[in-house]
Parts: sequence; structure tokens; C-alpha cells
Amino acid sequence: MANITFAPIIYRSFKRQDGTYNVRIRMTVNRQSRQITTTINATAEQLTRSLKIRDRELQRRVDSLLDSMRRKVADIDPLVVKSLTPDDVIRVLNRADGEFRLDFFEFASEVIGQIDKRPGRSAANYRSAVRALEEFACSDKLDISNMTSSYLRSFESYLRQKHGDKARAVSLYTSAIAYIFKQARLKYNDDESDDVKIKNPYEYYRPPKQQQTKHRAITQDSMQMIINSLPNISSEMQRRVLTLFLISFGMMGMNLPDLYECKKADDDGVVTYRRCKTRGRRMDEALMRVKIDGRIRPLIDSLAGKKMLLDISERNTFFSVQSQFFKYFDKAIEATGVEGHVTFYSARHTWATMAYRIGIEKGIINDCLCHVDQAMKVTDIYIDKDWERLWKANSRVLDCLDWSPLSELVGPGSEKIEQ
Repeated sequence: MANITFAPIIYRSFKRQDGTYNVRIRMTVNRQSRQITTTINATAEQLTRSLKIRDRELQRRVDSLLDSMRRKVADIDPLVVKSLTPDDVIRVLNRADGEFRLDFFEFASEVIGQIDKRPGRSAANYRSAVRALEEFACSDKLDISNMTSSYLRSFESYLRQKHGDKARAVSLYTSAIAYIFKQARLKYNDDESDDVKIKNPYEYYRPPKQQQTKHRAITQDSMQMIINSLPNISSEMQRRVLTLFLISFGMMGMNLPDLYECKKADDDGVVTYRRCKTRGRRMDEALMRVKIDGRIRPLIDSLAGKKMLLDISERNTFFSVQSQFFKYFDKAIEATGVEGHVTFYSARHTWATMAYRIGIEKGIINDCLCHVDQAMKVTDIYIDKDWERLWKANSRVLDCLDWSPLSELVGPGSEKIEQ
């Protein structure tokens, strides 16, 4: 058919991490061209110096693929061809062979969009994982059927070579891809009727577990320096991020997503929430109740929301809050004179470390942090927590510091976090 043509192409830019070259098909539809990634990869020995195919078996595979494509478009009405775009033809190619096709990257965009809409959730890690997979695939198209266990192991090896064996990206990105893949299987498979369109490569491949996080607690003296410096920080944005950090510490290491989602306290000054990170892994849905200690009340008042505990969720998306925190936090810590690496999570680690040093038992610390304890997973739903014990533990930790400098805080900031 004159208006639709197919031709194999191999360029040096198609070279993969394993040294092979991906064979692509240039499809031209009404003078519009589109490259189609195939599952055929050629070794250097199968190609000439100018990257032309010289291996007969490889040529046979490519010719067979071309014949298949040409047969599929041969049934298109000639009167319709003139109005078709390359995307239209690709849909015909995918439909004509009777097999289920799904572009993983296109589906990933849908999933990431859904994650973005969830309160207190950021899809940044998922976006980074998908970008890494696109770099590995050397394409912005990837049929989900090609994501075999062997392919996923190769992707993991690629990440290790690029970032290092102990890099967090290795476990983070492979796990993110696994999550998106699982959503595709849940959407398109019907296991009850044995209608399995997408096979499960994760029966044979497991993403590596995340390496144990390095201890990120800071010293008690460093925490005091932050408290002392806060009222004197001239930058509104730096003061806001330090305020969030100290609120996290003062509320038993409350995470940023939970602070973002948290509603106002009740008449007794108690905040009730379900911890984002563990709510799906605890029988009690990670229920937490934190009584606001009077010593951190000035911090909360300075960022008070109208309907929410803090104004960050009423003024910005969580992604914006998170991005601006990363942008200003290091500069804010530098302004306090604290040395060494400090992250938002340092507030949580520091609270736990100080609690342990003053003799608070580990069971109480675990409850204050709302961790997942496999041994107590079922018991958690039957035993009501003694919230008073948790609040007293928090008070004892706060007793270790002088909070009087916070009396110098001014009212709520008027500067909006940048979008």
C-alpha cells in the first residue's frame, strides 16, 4: 500500500546497555514517520560497520515482522488510508493480531496521574522510575508483554551500574515499576474467569529490598540550636520549613504527608489521623492520636489552617510543599549553624533517639512512631492504646529542650509557598 510503508532501521543511538542494537521499524503514513521499537536486538557481529544487517537469520526475523505488518494494514479501506495518522495505524497493528497489547509507559502515566490526586501523596518517585525505565528501554514505548522476569532483572542490573549497588534508587525504582505493573494486572486481568491478559513476571522476580536507612538523628544540642535560631531567621520560607521540622519533632515524629492531611485538633487539643505510610499494613489502620503540647503551640499557630491543622494543605499541593521544603531546608539548617546532613526525617529519628536515652521503653516508642510490628500485627486491633502514656512520653522528650525562644515567634506568615 503506497500510503503506508515499513522499513527496518538501526542507528548507533539505538545501542543498549548490553551492547546490542535494537532493530526498529520506520513506519511512514501519508508522509508522517514514526519509529516502532521491536523485540529484535542485533549483536555487533550480525551487522556491518555501517549497521546494515548481514546475518541471514536476523534478516529472516526482520522480514517476517515486516510481512506481518504489511498484511495487517492490507485490509484497510484505500479510501480511509488518506485520513489516517501513524497513531491510527499503530492501533490497527495492535488490534489486528488478536493479542492483548498495552504500552506500559502510557498506562504508567494514568497511574501517576491518579497518585497525584491523592491527598498527601507525591508521584515524584514513580515518575523518576518510569524515566529510568525509558532510558533503559531506549524508547518511550514498551509493550507490557516484553516485561519478563529476565527483562526486569536486566533493568535492575542497569540501575546498579548507574547508581551503585547500595543506592536507594535500585529498590525504589524497581518497586515503583512493580506497583504500576500490578495496577495493570488488576485492571485488565480477570483471574476468576481465567482471563489473564498480562502474565506475572514477579512470580519469578522480586525487586530488591531497600537497604536499611542510615541513622539520621541529630544531637540534642543541634535540636536546641534550631529552636533558638527559629525566631531570628529572616527568610520567611526558611522559617516555614524549620517550623514544619520542629512541629514534626514535637508531635512524636509525625511525617510530612500526615502533617499535610491532618485536620484541626479537637476541643481537648488532640489531633487524630491515620499514618499514611503504615495505614495499609496495620490492622488498626495506623490510627494515631497526638495531644498538642503547649510548648509547640506557637509553632502550630504560626502555620494554622482554617479547616486543617496547618495551612500548607490549604495553600498548596503536597508536591509543591515537598518541593519547596527540599529547596529551602538545607539553607535554613545552614542559617541555624547546625553542621552535618539533616533531613525532615531527622526530626523523627531524633525524637526516638532522645526517648530511648531518657529511659522510655521501646514498646512505647514503637507506639509513638506507629511502626509496623509483625509480631503485634493482629494484637494491634484488639488492644486499645493508652494514649495518655504516649503523650506523657512525648512530654518527657520535650522536657529535654528549652522551648522558651518560641515565645518570640511572630504571627502566621503571609508569604505563600511558591508553585
